[in-house]
Amino acid sequence: MNPRDQRKLLSDRAIDWLVLLRSGAVGEDDRRRFAEWLAENPEHAAAFREAERLWTSITGVLSENPGNTEAKPRTLAEPPAKCPSPALPASRRRLLPVRWAVAAALLLALGLHGPNLADFWLSDYATGTGEQKQVRLEDGSTVLLDTDTAIALDWNESRRRINLRHGQAVFTVAPDAARPFEVEAGPAVIRALGTVFAVAEKPDGDISVTVQEHTVSVGFADKRAGSEPTAVRVVSGQRVTYSPGRGLSSPEKADMSQATAWQRRKLIFKDQPLVKAVAELERYRPGKILITDGRLNDLRVSGVFSLDDSDAILMAVEQALGIRSTRVSPWLVLLHR
Repeated sequence: MNPRDQRKLLSDRAIDWLVLLRSGAVGEDDRRRFAEWLAENPEHAAAFREAERLWTSITGVLSENPGNTEAKPRTLAEPPAKCPSPALPASRRRLLPVRWAVAAALLLALGLHGPNLADFWLSDYATGTGEQKQVRLEDGSTVLLDTDTAIALDWNESRRRINLRHGQAVFTVAPDAARPFEVEAGPAVIRALGTVFAVAEKPDGDISVTVQEHTVSVGFADKRAGSEPTAVRVVSGQRVTYSPGRGLSSPEKADMSQATAWQRRKLIFKDQPLVKAVAELERYRPGKILITDGRLNDLRVSGVFSLDDSDAILMAVEQALGIRSTRVSPWLVLLHR
């Protein structure tokens, strides 16, 4: 085992002990075995002090962000598919349920309450975390759904309308002059006759529309009495955004290689702050990646990464920025110095 893996194993063991000692379920036999473990090697005590420091940093983040209701819902039902499950000693297997229960409590405190079941029940097509799905509609149009996305169809003889309930999708529209093709996302309505465009709706209500081919019209109807609806024309290579606080923006040139990277199972970061890169990566893996030190938020991340292995992305970011990660459970990873 190389030194890096040894450090991670020791860190995991120290966190196991810390979680058990703070769980309220510790007995005298547990305390005796913990004391023996500490006495085995000075590195054990150092690892436990580091675990305590991480615990303190987590509680600090929670106190700064109480009830983070804008955090994106995640499914906590299954661990990531790429997380290996090696055989563990009996003592560690006994600690895992406690450790995962504490991790789940922390996730709930951070506002991660599980999937938006209403959206999935009311949708015609949906994807889970990390999943992408291509759908062919009866008119020949296709929709590529990104991770954690749900759409509902409103189809009849006079119109083709899709409601993007949440997430991100790219629409390749089959021409039909008699039936306009529309996508609703929040208060925005995107209309096209024959084109390719992507729509993304974020948990905070921000919506972006990126046109890959031809032209679309993006309308935003303010529901306040007496307010006139507004619309902008967006052509190929442009994007427009809507924010609840700022309304509809003017069209601007889009970085198409970055905007369409997810359609090729890639993430592209160009001098991106770590906090934003982490938020984007979180969309593709269950659980939460928590930056425990606010001084790390503005570290810059650049690179092209494959979405087929989110753990490899984390490792590459760690090595590039000189930071470390600690996996508290399959659903909670801490980034720290």
